[in-house]
Amino acid sequence: MIKLRPARWSPEPDRPGGRRPPTWRAAVAALAAAAAVFAIAAAVPASGRAGPPPPANAQLVALDEPCLRVIEETEFEFDPCIPEGEPLPPDVLELLEQIRRERACESPTLSPAAPQREALPNETATLTAEPTDTPSESASPPPESPSPSASTDPTGSPTPSPCPPDPTSSPTSPPPTDPSPTPSDPSPSPTEPDPTPTPPSDCPADGDARGVADEMADKLREARGDRIDCRDPNTIPDRDNPVVLVAAGNSVTSAHFQFGFGTGTCENTAFDFRNLTGNHANFSYAGRYYADLNANVVEYYNFARTGFGTRQMQAAIPATTDGCNNQWNRTFAPMVLADAVVRKAKADGRKAYFVADGGVNNTNWTDVIKQLVKCRGMEFVQNALPRSEFTWDAAGGRGGIVTNGGSCTLRVRNPFGRRWDFVRRIDVPTYNGAIHFNTIRDDARDIVNAMIAAGADKIVWMLYYDINPANVDIANFGWLLARRNAPGWLVGLMPPRIDPVLQPLIDPMWVGAVRTLVTDLNNAIRARIPVNPKVRVQAALAMLPGDLQATAIGGSPHPNARGQTKLSEHLDAAFRAI
Repeated sequence: MIKLRPARWSPEPDRPGGRRPPTWRAAVAALAAAAAVFAIAAAVPASGRAGPPPPANAQLVALDEPCLRVIEETEFEFDPCIPEGEPLPPDVLELLEQIRRERACESPTLSPAAPQREALPNETATLTAEPTDTPSESASPPPESPSPSASTDPTGSPTPSPCPPDPTSSPTSPPPTDPSPTPSDPSPSPTEPDPTPTPPSDCPADGDARGVADEMADKLREARGDRIDCRDPNTIPDRDNPVVLVAAGNSVTSAHFQFGFGTGTCENTAFDFRNLTGNHANFSYAGRYYADLNANVVEYYNFARTGFGTRQMQAAIPATTDGCNNQWNRTFAPMVLADAVVRKAKADGRKAYFVADGGVNNTNWTDVIKQLVKCRGMEFVQNALPRSEFTWDAAGGRGGIVTNGGSCTLRVRNPFGRRWDFVRRIDVPTYNGAIHFNTIRDDARDIVNAMIAAGADKIVWMLYYDINPANVDIANFGWLLARRNAPGWLVGLMPPRIDPVLQPLIDPMWVGAVRTLVTDLNNAIRARIPVNPKVRVQAALAMLPGDLQATAIGGSPHPNARGQTKLSEHLDAAFRAI
């Protein structure tokens, strides 16, 4: 019999008599639906209001949340969920057959244990263990156990036992035992976000909306919600050349800074005075350009959002959500507001600089990376778990999973009895970038043309850097993931702390495939951007491991403080070249 459990605790009774599931089988908050590795930008005609919602194929729907299912007395966590009634993948069917064979060989004297699950961070402190389920009447009893010892054939030769050997009860390598605290981000961060961000003060001359049409006035008033900072024009070095800086794009531009580890949506991720988790515009390279590299900028606007695709940037409606589940909550789409700010700057006799990046979130690349880092974490932590095994299932094996998709599976045998083993299966989707390249080409062209038409003096498109240098603290991420999504008996087998272990986010055998994917995406972006003396497509910056965050899910491979500073200098060079 198959039972379905959502991967989070529900306070509502789900059985006759109001009895709830035992706490050791409850699960925790759902994993990130859109941990944004990058996010996107786009533009619209100057006079357009926010249009209809983006077409369904503009950006893939986020992966389903994980769920727990008990199948033949084994607890499975499927990430994303495979609901009851859906066919099970071949690798799951093969694993179930393996489990049946193993149980047929176990001694009938083993009695099933009922380990209790520890209270989880998102559960109340009053949760207590309840009696475990009685095995379903429809569950088939295990076949009579044959002797596990080898027999002899009529010739006297030994015949191998049909039963697999008992897995080792010790890990393949000893777990780290250092009691040092878990680091939040071991990568260099010379200027991390202010933990108590405050909005900018009103500028003495802030380019108000007097003398413009009503619709333009509405756009400018709304745009001030994303005006990050400003200066008094009377105090800048060159009072005859005030500049308005407008940024749009993805999580690199927004910017997405994760200061600790997390398995849920944008956990331990910074924000600025707008309280939009995953969007810290002062931490962004655009904010650093304003603060450190161009003292003539009198207004700095940032309309980027983590996880936005080019369709969302051109046609977001108030209910449109970003990669951290923040609503856009504006009447006008991002690039409509950018257009209005640029036009007003020119009307006020100011220069207008525009910077954007985008394209990757039109594809499912963030989901691919998110699932791969989970697999890497589970693969690493398996070494510290007794009676466990980890497998990759993909066309081309482990090396082919980046481009072909597949899955990885961690199985931990319950040492307290033959029932309720724990299996976590993580599905890695097939990368779909190529089918979106034509849309990306058109959107990049439209963004730039819209800014040219609005009168921007300088327009820079920042291409994506190679993410292969990125590291991740795979030990602490895997440790957290294993503890937060496993039954209590499994958590009890794990060390209370674990040493940091930095490993490449992209496994060495995937480096070539990933570099090709990023190169192809950048080529698609630049393909139709118009040739114009006001426009520069800025080549990808060469990032080093110390320039990128080492947290997950959602940190690596985003730039850390040092990386954002390097990007701000890269932007400055681009503006100076125009």
